[in-house]
Amino acid sequence: MFTVLLYTFFSKSGDKREENSYDRVPKKYIELKNKFSVSGGGPDSVHALYDFKEELERNEDRQAKEVLVDVYDLLNFKKDAYDLLLQIGNHSERKMLKRLGVLKEYAKNRGNSFAIPKPKTADSGMKRKNRPNWGYRSFVTTQTLCQPVHSMNPRRA
Repeated sequence: MFTVLLYTFFSKSGDKREENSYDRVPKKYIELKNKFSVSGGGPDSVHALYDFKEELERNEDRQAKEVLVDVYDLLNFKKDAYDLLLQIGNHSERKMLKRLGVLKEYAKNRGNSFAIPKPKTADSGMKRKNRPNWGYRSFVTTQTLCQPVHSMNPRRA
């Protein structure tokens, strides 16, 4: 009975509390991370992570920078994650030092070369389709049609 009263008291007090940016940023990251893992790295989830990364890069909040390290790590920007964690990290915490060591090895060996590329949107595909196709085939066809008939056949030359 006492446990039920405590549960209802804390759940009601939690509902009245407003969500500030400190709660919103990690929740959004967890939501995007779960979406990314469920979809197996699908283009929609990767595009959402890139949008979130750009939003966090504009934010100067310390917690946003900490979440940005996680986003960099998830997208395999190991060098960027290491550099940012080196700037903002608490170097007296053992857990932080261990993560810095792991990221340092990845940054030294791989850098950002294995980063997940940003997927192309439908707009970028439409821009490419509107371009003229000046390939080898059209050049050869044009050159062949413009030459006189006798030069095409070596016996008639």
